[in-house]
Amino acid sequence: MKKVAISSVELVPLMVDALNKNQAISFKVTGNSMLPFFKHEKTTVKLVRKSEPYQKGDVVLFKYLKSYRLHRIIKIKGDYATASGDNLLYKEELKTSEIVGYVESFETKKVIQSQSVRYRLNYKLWRIVKPIVLRLKRG
Repeated sequence: MKKVAISSVELVPLMVDALNKNQAISFKVTGNSMLPFFKHEKTTVKLVRKSEPYQKGDVVLFKYLKSYRLHRIIKIKGDYATASGDNLLYKEELKTSEIVGYVESFETKKVIQSQSVRYRLNYKLWRIVKPIVLRLKRG
């Protein structure tokens, strides 16, 4: 099978349109900002529109400045959220209205539901050790 690459600049408007029509979309993640959970070109995520309010720990696709990011909500207050990549120390401030999709599940070796207890516990453990690991890695 022939592999076709489409730039995110071309693909994201189509994804946003599908999500606005309540259609689920799946794609392979590119980049390393969501390590250790999402691996570059190995992890496939399934995005949907979330019917209930977003919460801390949700991984969402959102518009930030002039591009789109797939990062985790680390804080939410009213109509505003703070997001960050699992492999990043910096944070992004955004309005919840800028969120266009929610990662319902993802697959690297097996399918993981975003609301599963085990995944949520792994994420919480990562949040505790993340600052230490990333600072050691960066020297």
